[in-house]
Amino acid sequence: MTFFLEILGAIALMLWGLRMVRNGVMSAYGPAIKSAARDSANKRVTPFFSGMFAAIALQSSTATAMIAASFAAKKTIATFTALVIILGADLGTAIAAIVASQNIEVLSPALLAVGIFGFLNTENGKRRGIFRALGGIGLVLLALSMIKATTLELATSESASAIILSILSEPFLALLAGIILTYLAHSSLAIVLLTVSSLSTGLIDVEAAVYLVVGANIGSGLLPFIASLGARREARLAVSANLMLRGLGAAGLFYGWQFIPVLLDQTVLPLPLYLHGVLNLGVAALGMATAPLVLRAVSAFVPEDPDNGSEIRTKYLDNKQVENPTKALALAKREALAMAEVAQEMVERSRVILEGAPGAEEQDVATLEDGLDTLFNSIKLYVAKVLQQSLSEAQTRQAMDVLSFTANMEHVGDVVDGNLMNLAERKRSLNTQFSEDGQKEIAAIFDRILENFGLAVNTFLTEDRDLARQLYDSKKDIRELQQEFVAAHMERLASGAPETVRTSSLHIDLIRDLKRINSHLTAVSYPVLRASGEVPKVKWKKAPAA
Repeated sequence: MTFFLEILGAIALMLWGLRMVRNGVMSAYGPAIKSAARDSANKRVTPFFSGMFAAIALQSSTATAMIAASFAAKKTIATFTALVIILGADLGTAIAAIVASQNIEVLSPALLAVGIFGFLNTENGKRRGIFRALGGIGLVLLALSMIKATTLELATSESASAIILSILSEPFLALLAGIILTYLAHSSLAIVLLTVSSLSTGLIDVEAAVYLVVGANIGSGLLPFIASLGARREARLAVSANLMLRGLGAAGLFYGWQFIPVLLDQTVLPLPLYLHGVLNLGVAALGMATAPLVLRAVSAFVPEDPDNGSEIRTKYLDNKQVENPTKALALAKREALAMAEVAQEMVERSRVILEGAPGAEEQDVATLEDGLDTLFNSIKLYVAKVLQQSLSEAQTRQAMDVLSFTANMEHVGDVVDGNLMNLAERKRSLNTQFSEDGQKEIAAIFDRILENFGLAVNTFLTEDRDLARQLYDSKKDIRELQQEFVAAHMERLASGAPETVRTSSLHIDLIRDLKRINSHLTAVSYPVLRASGEVPKVKWKKAPAA
């Protein structure tokens, strides 16, 4: 029993380490990873390698698949592109497993020391993310050494070995175990590494290890499939096609691995690890060659999005709770966050429309704007009713913060619907495209604004002063980007570049309007800064005493 508790604790430690790696990389390079996935649209090789490197960095094909599926749901990238990214992520996980399975546990103490002490001694967000990821890798390696030690002890225990081997001796039971363990752990990488460690210590045999790895591959495709069941059809198509391809590859390996000539030297890598890589490489090759056919095949089984009507309505406001200010303001805050999601979706869709992506409809943005106005009016009236109650000073401030936040989200919607859509119409009427450099500049500002959306929401939700400072400082960053890009645009204009000449007015107006959107986002930081005794100016000064 002690052995099983030890191995369970080691697995938990490895999962936590993988989570630290994923969170650290997303904190340091999340926008860059998402931007790389988004910018690889309408290509085949680029999105594949984007997905592969993203999965290696995040130590998770599931996380990469969910990012790609979310972009497909928002029509930022095509469903075909999302599938190619996911196929690359599958191969990336296999590469990560091969790297992690090498005897590099000796690096664990150094990585832990650098990661943890570095994290504790810096306030820079990007550096903290990097140190968090390094500490996470150290934890993974430490957990692997613990697993190897514990499985070696289990292998010497005849009773424990007999129980495990009796369960895994049946191929379908071993396959099912791999699927279930991957689903519970939410990580195929962790299960593959656990399997290889158990094989190296003699706890399980090669046949059981192969079936466990095959099950882990199916489970890895099942995770994003289940997570996307409530998503839009484009997302469900991509993950369903990936699951279908993984199922075909797993079936081929399940029944055919014994017929593969054993020409591999298992002293370099265990056979299951080789087959894991071969399986993912084969699935990737099959998917790349047949992606359009596979998407058409799964489209027959993936239902259309339910027609719930286009009207956006309030979900959380409850008039019965108005006389309970604490609960009523919490409900208003939840509704304000829902409103922020609508505003962010408007910005994301405007980007797709301005980039001229197929299937992007301006009417969708107009519908979202109507819904945004509905939410704003409902929240405003609800908070007005709450303000009629007997409130404490803190509750009054909270009510005003909700009104300020929702007003800024409504202003964002106005800029998108009233300005960005007009620019999109002008661009379409001119039948032109931005220059390559101009498009990169616009994409860079969009990326920063979407990053600041998350920062604004977190600032509003937590009322954290450090987040508020970071959000406010982004105003200066966007202003500097605007000046830099306008200057670069003028240089291209002076050189007489045809695309720059045709889109000059559009380019400058678009950057100006994006800067306005960012100003409304940074305004979310003002109430938090004032409440903490600081005023939102370039030089931070203490607010004068009352």
